Amino acid sequence: MTQSSIESINFAVRCYRRENATKYRECRSYAQTKLPFTKDTNAACPFGDGVCKTNAANIRFDTGKLDSLKHLGLNDGPRFDLRHQAFCAPLKTEGYTEIYNDTGSSSQQFVGYSYGSGFIDQRNLSHIYAVPANPPPLQDSDLARGNYLAT
Repeated sequence: MTQSSIESINFAVRCYRRENATKYRECRSYAQTKLPFTKDTNAACPFGDGVCKTNAANIRFDTGKLDSLKHLGLNDGPRFDLRHQAFCAPLKTEGYTEIYNDTGSSSQQFVGYSYGSGFIDQRNLSHIYAVPANPPPLQDSDLARGNYLAT
C-alpha cells in the first residue's frame, strides 16, 4: 500500500504539471491531456421551480459532445459521442426535511431530505437522503479519515 502511494504521488508530481504532460512517456497514457468543458455560473435550477435556493446563479459544467476516439482514445468497437453535465445547485431544506426514528437502530433520530422517494433494502422511503440528527462529536481519527459530518 505504501509503495502504491509513493508511485501515485510520483506520477502526480511528474505528470500533472502542464509542461510535463507530454514530456515523459508514462504521462502520455490518455488521448488528450485534458477534456474540454464550459462552466456556466448563471445556470438555471436543474430541478424545477422552488427546489433550489435560487432559480439562477447555479453552476453547470458541460463537456459538450465528446468523441470516443478523439477525446477518449477508444479505438475498439463502435465509435460514439457522449456528453456529461454536472450541476452545483444549493437546495432549499425548509419544507423538504423530516425528523424520524430509524427502526433498525436504537431509536437514533435522523433527518430525512424529501426531494423525492427512494427504495433501499426493500423498504420504500419518503426521503432520498438521511443524516443523523445528532451526530457524535468528531474524534481526531475522524478528521484523518475525512469525516464530513456537520457539527
